[in-house]
Amino acid sequence: MTHGQYVRSRDGPRSISDRFPAVYADENRLTQIFLNLISNAIKYTDNGRITISASVKDRNAEINVTDTGIGISPELQKKIFLPYQQGDTVRQMRDGGFGLGLSIVKELVELHGGKIFVDSIEGSGTTFTFTLPLAAVEEKVVHSNKLTADLTKLKQFNQPES
Repeated sequence: MTHGQYVRSRDGPRSISDRFPAVYADENRLTQIFLNLISNAIKYTDNGRITISASVKDRNAEINVTDTGIGISPELQKKIFLPYQQGDTVRQMRDGGFGLGLSIVKELVELHGGKIFVDSIEGSGTTFTFTLPLAAVEEKVVHSNKLTADLTKLKQFNQPES
């Protein structure tokens, strides 16, 4: 994916705290969203940096994947989330792909109740920002209480009669 270039994790302070609130999302789909966005960032960043950051706005998590890559033209930004749209055709031929990744990301984000945006300057890099609803504390408590009740019933069912 990086064509023989070294990729290293930056040591130092984290941009996302361990105490960042939970989001209401399917873990596998969230992983797919990140893999697509990070893969694109790597694909279009020959030199520079890729940063993932997050903040809370209203009752949503706002997650940014930012790169210092080649950027996206204003024309392509208007249609980047449509199926079969890709940026640099030379890289497309070299690296493969069908241009479905970002349309899939958009669909997954929207299925979770979020939105996705792109902000880019050609030659300077790109930021993809997506939102996901925060998991409500009440939801965690309800799920926890239901699980506890279900486990109690299961224990009672499995106990031998005396």
